[in-house]
Amino acid sequence: PKPSPPMIRTVLRTSPRPSPGPTGPHRSARRAAGSTRVVPTNKELLRNAASTLSGPPGNRVPILIHGGTLIDGTGADAIANPGVLIHGDQIKAVGPAAEQQASQLTQVTRVDATGKTVMPGLIDAHCHVTFAEPASNDELFFHRPSEGLAALVAGHGVQKVLRAGCTGFLDADVLYNIGADLRDAIEIGAVEGPRMSTGGNALLTAVGGTAGRLIPEDGLRGYAQVVRTKDEIVQTVRRQIKHGADWIKLHITGLIPRQLKRGEITVWTQEEIR
Repeated sequence: PKPSPPMIRTVLRTSPRPSPGPTGPHRSARRAAGSTRVVPTNKELLRNAASTLSGPPGNRVPILIHGGTLIDGTGADAIANPGVLIHGDQIKAVGPAAEQQASQLTQVTRVDATGKTVMPGLIDAHCHVTFAEPASNDELFFHRPSEGLAALVAGHGVQKVLRAGCTGFLDADVLYNIGADLRDAIEIGAVEGPRMSTGGNALLTAVGGTAGRLIPEDGLRGYAQVVRTKDEIVQTVRRQIKHGADWIKLHITGLIPRQLKRGEITVWTQEEIR
């Protein structure tokens, strides 16, 4: 398997840390046989892991993770972690072979995961990180006036997704054109976050998807781009591809007031969808 580098960020610290006193405010120390082992906090693990993982995969220092509990993602029972060796974006060895191979390397970062869980990253298959957690469509459509602020808040949001254990996610549709820019910023290391795939603005007819009459007859509102003809559909799809969308989102159904009890109605034809 080839997990992405952010997987390690969710659980480990890999950068050197200073030697604090045993009673520092952000660390705890355990004493055994006259020695002191510094135990980093979860926040420290998350903040500093990226330093060893930065740069091209081939230039990164190999990482040996030992200790803690290992969940390998195959459905097998969790076990005491015998060792996991990672180099770049590849898991090179798991088990006794990991320690054996690490001992032959000239440089390796050793990470003590005692008390932690080592596991593959999770995938959030439907996220709206550019929306900034609105309480309603009204808030989303009429109280997100600044593209710059929305982008900065989204940059904070992807860090929350990462710290929740997700190392990959799909941002289904977005405000403005933030999604593609944010994805690219993550990929070049300007923003710390999971691997990201993104849509552009969702394509709607004037019926309005699930937002109903909050959607205008044409134009853009919030995440919604209203398209009226086949030519507009083609033009909008091509523009989104040009701007870097990974996929195209359509609101195939719409909700109108007298349909509340019967549910949504289909508002696209098969020909339009094709």
